[in-house]
Amino acid sequence: MGDKMKYIKRSSQGTMFSRKNKVYIPKGLKQYINELCISNLSTFQGREKAAGILLSRKSILPIYVNKDICLFPTESIRNYDCIYINYNELLSFKGLSSNETKIIFYDLSEISVNISYEKIKKQVVRVQTILAKKNTMWKHERKCFHYIVIIGIYSLNLV
Repeated sequence: MGDKMKYIKRSSQGTMFSRKNKVYIPKGLKQYINELCISNLSTFQGREKAAGILLSRKSILPIYVNKDICLFPTESIRNYDCIYINYNELLSFKGLSSNETKIIFYDLSEISVNISYEKIKKQVVRVQTILAKKNTMWKHERKCFHYIVIIGIYSLNLV
C-alpha cells in the first residue's frame, strides 16, 4: 500500500497530497479532487450530489473517486484547514483531546487533525455506507449483466 494517496490538503503552494512523500501542485483543493473524479468519468459535483442523496445530507460529504481513493473531509471544504483523508489508506484513528484526533495510515505515518474523534468516526461510517451501497449496486449490476448475456446467448441459439 506504500505509494497510495493518504490525504489531500491546502498549502501555501496550492494543494499538497501525501504519498510516500509530500507532493505540492499549483491547483486548488476542489480543482484537484475534481480532476481526480474526471479521470474516473465523473466530477466532484456529481460525486458530492450522489453522496448527499445516499446519505440524506447536504454538506461535509465523502467523495468516492475510485476503488483506491474514497475521500472524506475533516470539515467544510470552504475552510482553509479542511483535509481530505483517503479512507482506503486509513488504518486507525485516536482521540488526542476533545477537538484533536490522530490519524494513522497503513504505512504507520500519522497526522493530527483539529476535529473530534466522534466527528471522524461519523465520517468513517458515512464512507462505509457509501461503499456498502456501491458494492450492493455493483453486485446487482453484475447479476443483471450476466442474466442479459445468458438470455442473449440463448436467443441467438449459441448453446
